Amino acid sequence: PEPIQRCIEAGINGVNPPLDTDADGVPDDIDNCPLTPNPDQADADHDGIGDTCDDMIAPSIACAAPDGVWHAGNVSLACTASDGGTGLANATDASFSLITSVVDDIEDANASTDSRVVCDLAGNCAQAGPIVGNKIDRKDPVITLSTPPNGAVYQLGRVVNASYSCADGGSGPGTCSGTAANGAAIDTSSIGSKTFVVNAADAVGNLSSTAVTYAVAAATISISNLPASGFVGGSFVPAYVYAGDGATSVTSSTPEKCTVSGGIVTFVKKGTCVLVAHAAGTANFDPATGGGQWIPIVKQTTTISISNIPAGAVTGGMLTPVFAYSGDGMTHARSETPAVCRAHDGVVKFVGAGTCTLVASASASGVYERTVGSPQSFVVGPAMPTIRLKNIPDKPRVGKSFEPRFDYDGDGATSVTSGTPDICRVTHGQVQFLAAGTCTLTAHATATVSYLAAIGLPQSFLVNHRGRTEEP
Repeated sequence: PEPIQRCIEAGINGVNPPLDTDADGVPDDIDNCPLTPNPDQADADHDGIGDTCDDMIAPSIACAAPDGVWHAGNVSLACTASDGGTGLANATDASFSLITSVVDDIEDANASTDSRVVCDLAGNCAQAGPIVGNKIDRKDPVITLSTPPNGAVYQLGRVVNASYSCADGGSGPGTCSGTAANGAAIDTSSIGSKTFVVNAADAVGNLSSTAVTYAVAAATISISNLPASGFVGGSFVPAYVYAGDGATSVTSSTPEKCTVSGGIVTFVKKGTCVLVAHAAGTANFDPATGGGQWIPIVKQTTTISISNIPAGAVTGGMLTPVFAYSGDGMTHARSETPAVCRAHDGVVKFVGAGTCTLVASASASGVYERTVGSPQSFVVGPAMPTIRLKNIPDKPRVGKSFEPRFDYDGDGATSVTSGTPDICRVTHGQVQFLAAGTCTLTAHATATVSYLAAIGLPQSFLVNHRGRTEEP
């Protein structure tokens, strides 16, 4: 080779010139680029390496361009890189890919890839990406189902047309189909629950599905909570067996027996109440009227008793009964033992000792039936009567006499005794005045079934010859 030849020649000639490998006239020992001729020794970056040998060019990168069509998933764009100078610092950079990163449920017509930095051995670097303009559709198409709505109820045989649409903001709609075609009649041919489904696909194959349930029912109505019977003055709020969507109501065919106001049925008179249920017509149901439904109406029943039965009744007393009764009839008390107690004009009088038995009752009214209580018995004891003389003479005189009369409310035998027999004496029911002085008399009554024995207080008065009497 040439360098070796020059060396041999130098030795033969006996001359030792400086080695200049690139033959640019600059010896190798001071040449800043000894292998590439650069006689001017230019070094723009002053790094000790001549510009001719200094690699200042970044690697070259080429990547595929977006294809302009929609994709259902993220795309990968192939790239290559090369360096004509010092070479690539990382051999794997010679071939790589840039990838988009669109997440689920997103449509992006201008999605960008990631990026990558490629460097050579001299430290020169270039960046690949991000590359925009990629079309990524990762979102399912949108279904709008207007008819039938979920939970709708339609009349048997009713013509109801389906209404739905499918839309996609990315790649665009592909297919859109339902249980019935859009605008076609849905199934209302039989009673029961139905399901309506719409399926959609967009242009890149993303899928959606929506399902609703609806019901088909007959246009009939009746009252579901009809009471077995009603009481006069009572009421109830009707509930209905009705599958439609019309406003429900009820009317009375017997307003003299039952009335309807504000949706409330009120029983006003004994007899038979006849009610009819109704439902208003709607877009889905024809008006409906039920058949007559009967309710027997009866008067209310209640109980009655006397609430103030006495605990210590005695002969001669009386009672004004108080009744435990919730109705509106006329109340009355009847005695079943008139020898002991008698009831008249709302008052019970105790006329003898023994057991008094009373029965309370109430007359019938427009609302309540007549009611009779159970017999209520209590003891009437003998009374403690009082007794006194009521006809003591104004001017008693010696030798005179009088027949005593008594203030006494019992039924025992009455009598009188003298506490001063020298002045006055009782003989055969007569009081005789024997001498002048103070006469003291005491009235008595014997015990009977109804009255206890009675002894009055002593009653004293003066007897004199002159016929003047003074009470002491």
